[in-house]
Amino acid sequence: MTESYYIIQGGLFSQPDQNAFTYYRRQIWLRIKKIFIYSIIFLISCIVTGNIFLNCISVKVSAEGTSIINLNECISLGSIFATFGSAVISFLSLTSAHQISEFQEKVDVLAGEFTKQGIPNWKRWGFLPRFSRKRSNNGKYQYFILRNAILAFELKNEEMKIQIPSVEQDFKDLPVSSSYYKLCGKRKSYLKYVQENNCLGDLAIWDCLVSLYRNIILYKLSQVGVWIGTSFIINSIIYAFFYTKIYYMIWTC
Repeated sequence: MTESYYIIQGGLFSQPDQNAFTYYRRQIWLRIKKIFIYSIIFLISCIVTGNIFLNCISVKVSAEGTSIINLNECISLGSIFATFGSAVISFLSLTSAHQISEFQEKVDVLAGEFTKQGIPNWKRWGFLPRFSRKRSNNGKYQYFILRNAILAFELKNEEMKIQIPSVEQDFKDLPVSSSYYKLCGKRKSYLKYVQENNCLGDLAIWDCLVSLYRNIILYKLSQVGVWIGTSFIINSIIYAFFYTKIYYMIWTC
């Protein structure tokens, strides 16, 4: 029998109204934060693209004193940005797919190890939302939370519980960063514990869980990179066809 960890089964559990409100407030905050970060990325790519267009596109002055901008130069430079953005998206899309593939392989490995120990299947049902509500017979709403299975690791003077991600929906729902840094920070303590209790093989379970969260973090970073490439493509189209208007709007204000 394993000495250094045990699994707590997940499932669908009833929740008080205030817990549901806390969850929904957190989800709204996370969405606002995501929109803010993506907007900043788009704005930065817009400024970078604009500066490069300003420095690379030649502006000629006609005999009447008006500025003339060559549309072909704008389109050519815009196509370079679009090519760059497409290359970034292609590369990082492959990286994202690779992270998901590795994630699923490690989930299967982890599930197989637990099955050998007689622990039933703990994989999350992907079609169920993290939080849901149903109207009861008295007209009031009853709230439910979907909890992932938890790995509880025994340390020397404490116990650390980490939720097990199992499907792609968990990438958004679980506290990924905090769980990853907690696992990395406590690894030496856990290593010392399993050495003292002669169960060093359990360290593979810990490392597998760390690797799962690392895949999620790399997947999220890849998605941010995909948005960077998308932002450059969008801005390249805007500047390629509307740079003349943008130029006059900026320099005549």
